[in-house]
Parts: sequence; C-alpha cells; structure tokens
Amino acid sequence: MKVLAFDFGGSTGRAVVGEIADGKLIYNEIKRFDNIPFTKDGHMRWDFDSLWENVLASIALAKDVDAIGIDTWGVDFGIIGRDGELKEEPVHYRDKRTDGAYNEIVAKYGKEELYKRTGIEVLKINTMFQLVAANEEGLLADADKILFMPDLFAYMLTGVMRSEYTIATTSGLIDPESRGWNYPLIDELGLDRNIFADLIMTGECYGNVKKDILKSLGIEKDIKVIAVCTHDTASAITAMPADTRSSIYISSGTWSLMGVERDAVSTRNSGFTNEGGYMGSVTYLKNIMGLWLMQELRRKFKRDHPNITFKDMDVMMEGTEEGKYVVDTNDEAFVAPADMEEAIKEYVRSHNMGEIKSRGELVRLVYDSLAYTYAETARSLNEMYGGVYDTINIFGGGSSALALAEATAKATGLKVVAGPKEATAIGNMLVSLISLGEIADIEEARAIVRRSENVKTVMPPN
Repeated sequence: MKVLAFDFGGSTGRAVVGEIADGKLIYNEIKRFDNIPFTKDGHMRWDFDSLWENVLASIALAKDVDAIGIDTWGVDFGIIGRDGELKEEPVHYRDKRTDGAYNEIVAKYGKEELYKRTGIEVLKINTMFQLVAANEEGLLADADKILFMPDLFAYMLTGVMRSEYTIATTSGLIDPESRGWNYPLIDELGLDRNIFADLIMTGECYGNVKKDILKSLGIEKDIKVIAVCTHDTASAITAMPADTRSSIYISSGTWSLMGVERDAVSTRNSGFTNEGGYMGSVTYLKNIMGLWLMQELRRKFKRDHPNITFKDMDVMMEGTEEGKYVVDTNDEAFVAPADMEEAIKEYVRSHNMGEIKSRGELVRLVYDSLAYTYAETARSLNEMYGGVYDTINIFGGGSSALALAEATAKATGLKVVAGPKEATAIGNMLVSLISLGEIADIEEARAIVRRSENVKTVMPPN
C-alpha cells in the first residue's frame, strides 16, 4: 500500500509518497511549495487558497495512493461559517491580535492557574487567546466550527468536521486529565462550546476524499484521509529512532521543540508544555525559538547572494570564536523583526556583549545560543526525572546541520543522534500505514525507521 503525507511547516509545505518494501520505508518527495504568509485587513495570515491548490496538485501527481495524512504546525485554525465555507484566511500565530486577550486572561487567572488547568505553557500564540481575540472582534458570531489547520484540509477533502487529538492539545483548551474539551474553561472564556468539533483520535479515519474531487483529478479509486498525529511535533516524535526511555528529543525546525515522551501529564515546571502524542502519550516539551533565526538571516543574506544555502552559511562561520556571543533565542526581539540581522546586532549591543563584526559571527551566535538553551533544558529534564537521559535525538531540518549537533554535544555533555531529517513526514506515513494494517504498531514503526534511515552520532568532547 502507498500513502501520501502532507507536511506543512512554517515556511514550506511538501507532499511525500511512501510504502514499505523489504522491511524498509521507501519514500519520495513529489512536490514542495512555499508557505508564505501575507497581510490582509491588518492581520498576518496564511495563504490557504495557495496551499489548497498545492494539495490538489499533489494528489493528482500521487494518484495511486490508498490514504492521505496531513500534519501542520500547532495553534492556528480556520473559521467555518454556518454555510460550510471558510470565512476568512486563517490568521498567523505571529499576528499581534492576541496581545490584549493575553493580558486580559493572564490578569484574570494568573499563569500558574492556567497552566494547572490546561497543562499548556502560557504563550501569546495559544489558540485560547486567538479565539478570545476573534470573539471580541465578532468573528465567531456566525461560526459553525473552528478547525485546526490539518483538520481544515481534511474537511475540504472529505466534508467531515473533526479535530484530531494531538493538534487539539496545542490549543490550551483540552482538559489534561480527561483528554477531552475543557468545557468549563471554554464557558468561562465566553466561547460557544458548539464551535469545537468532536475529537478524532490518532489512527482513525476522517473519511474518504469526496467523489467530485477525485473525478476532477482523474482518480477512480477511493482514498482514505487518516487522522495521523496531525501536530507536526507529535508526528516527528513518532519517527524517533533513539530509545524514548533514555533520550531527549529535539524536533528542529522553525521552532525547536525539546522534551521527552511520557505516559502522564506533569505540571511540575510551567516552562514546559504537555501536548498530545501518539495513542494518548504525552509529549512533555519546551518551545524554543529554533531555525527561525537562521531562516530569517538567510532571507536577508539572499539579497546579496540569491543562491546562498544553509551549508554556505555554515562555511561563513569558519574561524569565528565559539561561545563569544550567546543570546536568549526566545526573546521578544526575535519573534517577528523586520530585519533579523539588525535585531541580533542590536540585542548584542544593548546587552553589552560587544559588536558583531561579520555575518559568520551571526551564524555562530545562532548555533551557540541554541546549544546553550538546549543544555539548560536538558539539565532541567534530568533533574526532574532522575538523570535517566543520556542521549539527545535531533530530528527534522536541523538534524542536517552538523555544526548544531556538535555545538549541542559540547554544551550538554550528552551523546547526540542526528536524524532523520524528514522525521515529520516519516511519522505521518508510519501512522497511516499502521492504520491500514501494513505495520503492526509503534514499536515496529520505530524499528523500520532504524533500518531505513542513515542517522549520525556525535559524541561530546572528553
């Protein structure tokens, strides 16, 4: 059986087709496309129409697949009106509209109480604050349902409105104990509980792709749409090759999601968040600004060097001093600056660290700063859980950056396993294949990853 995985990140989307052959996962990226936000009506938005066109084009290219799985970033959603149509382009989590709602709700409850009731780190980007802001603007007045981004694509494909569990947990509106919607909190926030779709658990099927869509694409066979781990972090963790009992993971993309896989929710440290994982597991993790800084630096550098790659940027830092500059990557200054290069330089100046003299020093700063944050987080996790973690598994886009793996091993003193790069898409495909009966369970899936992927190991210096 063949499956099609859609993996949407903060800057790109991709379509990947995979199948099991000779005990290994064989896959091929058939289409990659930009995911570029734009501004409309004073809000930063996702270009859903463009993404939807690329979804349809990818299905047409794939043709002979048995199932589709979709994963995206967390927290963002589309509003479906009572006419069944998407009311407006989904608002981007970096939009400033949540500022007032965030301040209002935090003042009312306090961060500790919110964390206790939700298990989710209190951040301005959380769906909770986005919905309150949207409600205050009157945007939910004639809403039928709100659907998280992967659920929105699934609805467009199948006509079925459901919310998959892992993506729903990013909202801050799931009860951490019952694992269902936190209706008491929803009511207190003045939100209509009817706008929340029924939950669908990982591995279940939303439904089949609508006949009219298949016909328009020249496809005759039925295609299932599977509720994979639709939150990209949970999907990536599913493909984690290292031993989950002794390994800390870093899902390295636009964000670095660093944590451990657990069986139960923990509210011991409000700097960490409890999101849903495969089959009800808990991904206990910390949100760390990740490759966003490097992505934005590359965007700036391309003005002078249109063809510059991340590998080219690694070369730029050769000869620069390690550990010279270390910044707080989660500082508000780096969330959405107009110019990331100038934002970093100004941060260094204002914190009396000196003056950055080259772009190579900027690249070094990002890797060193991320590694420092990873080290602090690893120490916290080992303190909480008795020092059981001796390995860090970096997967996702950042796993291909050897410089990051080396900096992390040096800063943490732990072994670093780098890979797989396409962990999110791999995890997506594995869950679809489990659902279809091609793979027995998660243990077999992770064994397949170990057989299929070429991962690198970096040992800490003696």
